[in-house]
Amino acid sequence: TNSLPAEEFVGMKHLHAHMLQLFNLAFLLVGCVQAWSFEKKPTIVSTRSSFLKNIAVVSCVSAGTFGGTRDVAHADSFSPIAEKRIGISNDKLKEIIKSDMVDRQFLASGKLTREVYDESALFKDEIDTYTLPKWIKGTQALFVTGGSSVRLVGDVDVSSSEVSFLFDEDLMFNIPFKPVVKLSGKVVLARSADTGLITSYREIWDQSVPTVLKSAKFGG
Repeated sequence: TNSLPAEEFVGMKHLHAHMLQLFNLAFLLVGCVQAWSFEKKPTIVSTRSSFLKNIAVVSCVSAGTFGGTRDVAHADSFSPIAEKRIGISNDKLKEIIKSDMVDRQFLASGKLTREVYDESALFKDEIDTYTLPKWIKGTQALFVTGGSSVRLVGDVDVSSSEVSFLFDEDLMFNIPFKPVVKLSGKVVLARSADTGLITSYREIWDQSVPTVLKSAKFGG
């Protein structure tokens, strides 16, 4: 029986191991898609918090599967609690939100201007509700800011009752192989009539969660 040269045999073993890792990660991603397929509300609007719940499972399990380590951001170093901008004008609020989007990339970095948010502000969808600190920490831990790109589509619209804007983004997840997904949508921030501060955050995607997962490209 013919046998493979030693170098070729070792190379094939390495290739097999790498393919097995990719298969395992793909299996986990498919699991997320299947979990969404069996939701009681299949037509539910897809939003960041419900997606984070699924991808977080992939992050934890894949770290154990591949022996990787997560480069978790130090959440306390960003968005510190500061004096609130009570009675902030529409124009100034627009300037701040636009800077958070364009300069700070806050949808991927979690680096928002905290003083324009009420500390009781909720970041929510139909499934989950997050407090402001939890959203900041979760976003900073989950994404690789340097490998992500957040783009403001059009302008930021501001009224006395809400702020809204459209976005388009590529998000790199802080898990092995650094998958990048592409999505777009709209963010609506409700404001307090008394203080002018933002009291709630809602992000609505144009795509379904399975579609977003299928867009994943592996970059690291």
